Amino acid sequence: MFRAVFLLCLIAHCAPLAAWSTLDDWAAVVATQIQHKRALPVLSDYGAGLSLSEAYNVQRRVIATLAPATDVAGFRASLTRPRGQVEFGVREPVTGAMLRAGLLRGNAELRLRDFKHLMIAPGLGFVLKAGVTAPLSDLSQLAPLIATAMPVVEFSDYHFERPTGFRGEDFIAGNAAFANLIVGKPLPNTSAETINGVIVELLIAETVVDRGRAINVMGSQLTALYWLINKLIAQGWNLPAGTLLVTGAFSDPVPATKGSYVARFWEAGEVRFSVTP
Repeated sequence: MFRAVFLLCLIAHCAPLAAWSTLDDWAAVVATQIQHKRALPVLSDYGAGLSLSEAYNVQRRVIATLAPATDVAGFRASLTRPRGQVEFGVREPVTGAMLRAGLLRGNAELRLRDFKHLMIAPGLGFVLKAGVTAPLSDLSQLAPLIATAMPVVEFSDYHFERPTGFRGEDFIAGNAAFANLIVGKPLPNTSAETINGVIVELLIAETVVDRGRAINVMGSQLTALYWLINKLIAQGWNLPAGTLLVTGAFSDPVPATKGSYVARFWEAGEVRFSVTP
């Protein structure tokens, strides 16, 4: 944490404001911390004063520093549940990028020692059949864009300098704390009835620790996907064919503990993984 504090001191206090208060500088600090697997800085503690729009600009600069555009596999919505939005002081979900290196397949193993505060959240992902470069004006435009839908399990690492009290702007600048994503097998079709009918149980050692429904996300997966696409376009992202879009957690994320897990998506398969010390 010392290095982050030192760099942020330079930005916020130890140099002329005009030279050090740019979004590039804030992004450089966040990217440095991620690259060295250190705690994400709580930028609001250092006087960044970012708006949500500026926080998203920082996020884009962070992603550009971490990986080329071809390594961005897709995007996800986070804080889709009202409790999380209240906690982080935002009025809608937030978005983050998913790097290709963070995508895993079933039966993956995650090690607790590689993370600070690992959280687990099942949901659904959608792969675009066609690229999107302009906002959608109607939900009816979605169907021709969806190639496949599949179960996913999201992993977020809330590795910030302090465990609570940071703001939505801090969370966004830290790429919504993305860690990994496990992708399951595609659903039989992408009809609204199929995707909105998905129910998931998360089990550890055959004990249910969480349940959720697809319609918990904005009342409809198609509504959530429509919102996510337009939000990303408004941020300046282009979404080429093959982009993976995750609409968000069916319920509040669950803290990871060691054990063997299965996310059982009723009538839609299951995703197995393990968490080791």
